[in-house]
Amino acid sequence: NRNSHMQTKKFIAGLLMTGMFLPALALAEDLNTGMDENGKPKPTLYQRDPLVEKKDQKNNKKGFCTDINKVGEKADQKFAESENKRLDKRDEQEKKTADRQGAIDQKRIENRTSVDQKREDKNGRMLGKTQTDAQKAALAIYKATLDTAVATRRTAIDTAVKAFRDATATAITTRQTQVDTLTATYKTAVTAAVEKAKTDCAGGTSSKDAQQAYKTAVKTAKTTLETARKALVADTSIETAKKTRDAAVKAVEEAFKTTMDAAKATLKAAMQQ
Repeated sequence: NRNSHMQTKKFIAGLLMTGMFLPALALAEDLNTGMDENGKPKPTLYQRDPLVEKKDQKNNKKGFCTDINKVGEKADQKFAESENKRLDKRDEQEKKTADRQGAIDQKRIENRTSVDQKREDKNGRMLGKTQTDAQKAALAIYKATLDTAVATRRTAIDTAVKAFRDATATAITTRQTQVDTLTATYKTAVTAAVEKAKTDCAGGTSSKDAQQAYKTAVKTAKTTLETARKALVADTSIETAKKTRDAAVKAVEEAFKTTMDAAKATLKAAMQQ
């Protein structure tokens, strides 16, 4: 019995020792074979889990530094597209303005031609009513006065219209220059942000930090651009030019009416003699 008891103790001790070493042996075998308890590949002590590596890449945004050149190219492309749209819109607006002004000028010419014809017809009818040389002389004076007054009025109106158009064109050009300057400043800031990001990436800055710095710089540039746009003073020169034009036209119309009222009175008196 004593021998049986000793054998039992040795057997139990052996089981305990086996239980202690088997897990270690199994772990060592797994690490050597790269297999987990389910028979699937697992990383060794010297190999990172691909899933963890992928997650770290996503969190650290390693792709930013990898694609930094593409970031710059994309920014340049956006600027080019924006500039093309802006220039196309300007060309379209200029064409619309030129077409509208051309139509107005053509209509003015046609109206003046029609008025001139009607005036000549009226003068012919009035000449037919004259009976004396004095009346004919008075009618000739009236006709000369009318021709001069009409020419003066037309010149004044044309001058007023041109001054308004020139002022409008100047105001538009000034605003376009202001917008171009703001856009160029913004583009310069973004380009500088891209170049700094390239330097950061090349200098060992983490991709995450490099991208964050880039985003901050671009956001600051956008804020500066919007602030500058809002600070642009509303241009009142066009409205001022419009009022100047209208006042000039009104003044010349009043002067024309005064001149012709006097000429009509003189002619009427002569025709009654």
